[in-house]
Amino acid sequence: MTKLLIPFLSAILFMAACTTTNQKDEIIKAVIAVHDEVMPKMGEMRSTSKSLRSLAGEKLSATDTLGAASLTQAADALDAANQSMMDWMHNFDPNYTGTQEEVIGYFTDEKTKITGVRDEMNQALEKGKSLLAQ
Repeated sequence: MTKLLIPFLSAILFMAACTTTNQKDEIIKAVIAVHDEVMPKMGEMRSTSKSLRSLAGEKLSATDTLGAASLTQAADALDAANQSMMDWMHNFDPNYTGTQEEVIGYFTDEKTKITGVRDEMNQALEKGKSLLAQ
């Protein structure tokens, strides 16, 4: 009986470990995919922010303070989104170690964080580009 029990339990433990490792790998891939989706937009965000600030300066010269303020707010939102991405990248630890549960929890939290950064970046960029198009 024990001759059958030991291999059976070993197989169950091995399958559980593989499932957890696969889950961890999938979460890490999802985190990196979100990062890779928005990272190329950082240059566009900086140039859009610069263009918004330049246009805001022109509007101030023309005494359009309300228009200048909305452009400046949009540029500030782009700068904040850019900083959020920089902060996330600085704090992200792709080599995080711990128990399987801790590792999965860490990368799940990081996926939530980078998804929030992505949404912030996309919203700020959309708003900035729409103001420049007016």
